Amino acid sequence: MSVPSHMRAVVVEAFGGPEVLTPVDRPMPRPRLGHVLIEQAAIGINFVDLNHRAGTPYPMTLPFVPGIEAIGHVIALGDGVDPGWEGATVGYAGPMPGAYASHTVIAADDLVRIPDDLPAERAASVLMQGMTAWYLSHLVTECGPSDRVLVLAAATGVGRHLARWLTAKSATVIGTSRRAAGVARMREDGIAHALLVEHADDLTDLVAGELGTRNGVHVAFDSLGGPFCRPALGTLAAKGHYISYGLAAGPSPDLSVAALSGFFDTDLAGSLRMQWASLGDYLDTPELRQQAADAVFKALAEGILLQPPTETFPLDQAAAAHAWLDTHDGKALLTP
Repeated sequence: MSVPSHMRAVVVEAFGGPEVLTPVDRPMPRPRLGHVLIEQAAIGINFVDLNHRAGTPYPMTLPFVPGIEAIGHVIALGDGVDPGWEGATVGYAGPMPGAYASHTVIAADDLVRIPDDLPAERAASVLMQGMTAWYLSHLVTECGPSDRVLVLAAATGVGRHLARWLTAKSATVIGTSRRAAGVARMREDGIAHALLVEHADDLTDLVAGELGTRNGVHVAFDSLGGPFCRPALGTLAAKGHYISYGLAAGPSPDLSVAALSGFFDTDLAGSLRMQWASLGDYLDTPELRQQAADAVFKALAEGILLQPPTETFPLDQAAAAHAWLDTHDGKALLTP
């Protein structure tokens, strides 16, 4: 297969708003040992991309090509790569930025195979967020019919997939959104306990009022962090499990282990567990990544997971795609 001499990419040379996303031409990279060259068909935009662009909550090394998710075809192999990857339809969800490009080089071990009959844009709309929801609900913890589970931001992104999977496991799911439209979507998705939570300080009381008890939830999934962290802990029952997997609302406050005992903070139950759970740590082998991807596509086919509202932009319009995500729920994609 012939390989072009140049590729198109979007570069961030200074932190800021969507306007810092700059399309450029670059020489075509060559795959090194253990890596492949992918011709990309659909690139997923995730909230972490907006953080990377803005330089929060931690700065990337400038300049860089953002993006950690895409679907495409392998067009060249580096030394030591299994020839079976040649021409394969593949996807990846991390680990490092570089996806906003017509082509990219990535380690073969980071790839997952995509069903040939699954359109690239449909696959890209669910891959990373679906894989995240899978490891959270299948590896980090297991919830069932006897569990009450809080999912913050359950109307879109990972939260929506997570709430759907937990509902399929017959858990009692309490979902939140900061928008009325998000509450309506949760109800359409079958989430009976759908809460409008516009202010973080109201979260604990709203959850207790919805459940009709202050006995609390068994598990709380938090993708927001920031001011939502402490109130989410306040929704937990004794021995409850707080799981943070995102910081969309900013860094979470520092908390001591003593605070989880219930002895020093009378607003919290006792013997609480608190953890961070990242995709890279839980899906840390090629086999686990493929298992997660296969589970996502199976759940999508069965209707357990739903394709989110999706808006597609040309690669050179990455700035417009980021601006769209600032004001819309759903999934934005780029196509080279």
